[in-house]
Amino acid sequence: MQIVTIDNDSNNILQQVAVPLIFPLTEQQRDSILAMKTFFLEEMQPSVGLAATQVGLVERFICVWISEAALAIRPHIKETFPLTTFINPTYEPITDNGKDKDWEGCLSVPKMMGEVWRYKSIRYRAYNLDGEILEGVAHDLLARIIQHETDHLDGILYTERLTTDCRFGEFEEMMAVRRVEAEAYLKEHE
Repeated sequence: MQIVTIDNDSNNILQQVAVPLIFPLTEQQRDSILAMKTFFLEEMQPSVGLAATQVGLVERFICVWISEAALAIRPHIKETFPLTTFINPTYEPITDNGKDKDWEGCLSVPKMMGEVWRYKSIRYRAYNLDGEILEGVAHDLLARIIQHETDHLDGILYTERLTTDCRFGEFEEMMAVRRVEAEAYLKEHE
């Protein structure tokens, strides 16, 4: 398994809308989901999300994981989330909580990073491998990840969500900015 990037996407898979999975899943679909989950766990850390289209599968599933390592440069986020596969994920924004702008990177847009406005809170619904419903309310980073990865399933990259008030640039340069902002945040909230 390998990551499809904007540099090597000759079939425009990153722009395709992924196909919903129908239960019961076939053995091949289960194997693909488990293989992507293993790939994400073993090869893509400390990334927080991965969509099937990013590994060349035009099917509606994503992996999400907020590990302790993922929190290192987000001092305002305190909650982890276990490695979870969401099949046929959907979400509904909780508009009363508004939006916020935060940093995003993407394995499919290598060496770049930018700020993106996303809903602070969402209600999500998906299924696990056995077709059981997973639903809940997600806030902050988890809400952002689900929105980002669901965008992938709809053929949308985060770069398409950039607005004129969003900083965007080379990964190392933007990480330097993030580190300064994280230090300032920590000093302010001591």
